[in-house]
Amino acid sequence: MCRLFGDHYYILRKAVCHLATMDCLFSLAQVSKENNYCRPEVLEEKSQILITAGKHPVITSLIGDQDRYVLSDTHLQGAVNC
Repeated sequence: MCRLFGDHYYILRKAVCHLATMDCLFSLAQVSKENNYCRPEVLEEKSQILITAGKHPVITSLIGDQDRYVLSDTHLQGAVNC
């Protein structure tokens, strides 16, 4: 049995890695839907991240949607010549 597994190790490893990626993506999609997160807009020509009225999902899960959490804007600009 171990030899049979060993013969197909790399194929099985690749399948497990793909399944783990799918599990991660589905989990993120579920959390996004449950918490009404918006989809980011990705623009190839711009090297920046703009977040308006953002909140960290871990903080939200710890304290809930209480008024004492201040939403914050984030503006990050990368190098143009990457």
